[in-house]
Amino acid sequence: MGAACLVSVLAVLWLRQRPVADSAQAEPAPREMNEVNVSPRPLVWSGRVRAASGRVLVGSEVPSDESRRVIADELVVILPDGVSGAQIAAHYGADVVGEMPAVGAYRLRFGSADLAREARQAMAGDRGVTRIESNYVVTPPPAIALTGTEAGGVFSDKQLKPIDSDSPLVIGLVDTSVSAPLRGAEGFVLGVDGVAAVAGQPTHGDAVAASMMVGLSSVLGESAESSVKILPVDIYGGAATTSSYQVAQGVADAIEQGAAVVNLSLGSDAQSGLLQDVVAVGDELGVIFVGAAGNEPVTAEVYPAAYPEVLAVTSVEPDGRYADYANRGEFVDVGAPGLVRFDYESSTYLSAGTSMAAGVVSGMIAAVAEKEGLTLKEARERVESQLAVEAGDAQ
Repeated sequence: MGAACLVSVLAVLWLRQRPVADSAQAEPAPREMNEVNVSPRPLVWSGRVRAASGRVLVGSEVPSDESRRVIADELVVILPDGVSGAQIAAHYGADVVGEMPAVGAYRLRFGSADLAREARQAMAGDRGVTRIESNYVVTPPPAIALTGTEAGGVFSDKQLKPIDSDSPLVIGLVDTSVSAPLRGAEGFVLGVDGVAAVAGQPTHGDAVAASMMVGLSSVLGESAESSVKILPVDIYGGAATTSSYQVAQGVADAIEQGAAVVNLSLGSDAQSGLLQDVVAVGDELGVIFVGAAGNEPVTAEVYPAAYPEVLAVTSVEPDGRYADYANRGEFVDVGAPGLVRFDYESSTYLSAGTSMAAGVVSGMIAAVAEKEGLTLKEARERVESQLAVEAGDAQ
């Protein structure tokens, strides 16, 4: 990973360094996004996920690896057109606790793990059920540390200037909530006006949104104008954990609400067929997916980052070496700074991890597409070529 151009790009990305763009080019005139970059509108999912189900490896397999953190009293089922989720649930003695009717996916909860296991065995011969899979706990995000007022934030006085557009490029932030006191992102984050802070503390979503702003400003310049927007999709709802089903639902919701780039700063060692299907359908529609590789210095695959449609991001130091905590598996595609300081209310906070690195890369892709007039696929390829890592590098 010693290429001079890569080290140079990473150096300018590191906290509060000069932006990639020259100052003379930092304020492009407002313009309409080209048609290719217009965010997708509400989608017709019916049949797409069902059609994809035959290629999913996990299928109806009953996992035995306890590290996958199966939610033992739940099942996720994919049903064919015309079959009612409520009727299937009633027939097998379950409650519907989540539904994606357009996808044909339902989250069922049983009275016990034994009842769920018995129902799974019975459903295996039911023609009214296309696929059965487990639901998995998704690793909760880490706490955000207060650094003190002496630490500088990622946002300077020369912040990006938000501008309106009839067709903004939207980054979907499938994560925790994002709250109003996040300074420096005013006008860029959708739907947070008046949202109160959670116990006066920033959320994981706040930190990732701040990281996206770092990525944007590293390409555009901190005083430039941008119509890029960040769309928070809260899949935690205030809970300490979420599930693979909720991640899939969040991805579908983000795309249906217009996200053209979807950031997934979360992960699990378990493969979810439903999540993989939703990501694959989004990829077919031109959506770009960016995922965090994980915060353990191992080579094990982490999902959804390890899915082929997702650009897997690890954390690197300013010299391009892997961060001590960062995953360096063969599935990893690129590396970016994972240490971000940001201002929230009257304090400065520090957040470190591949979650933040993924946010930086999502912001960069959106900014390159906007600034250069490239398609999102072209922008992804540009960023990937600049920040690429290879298996065995910098270990």
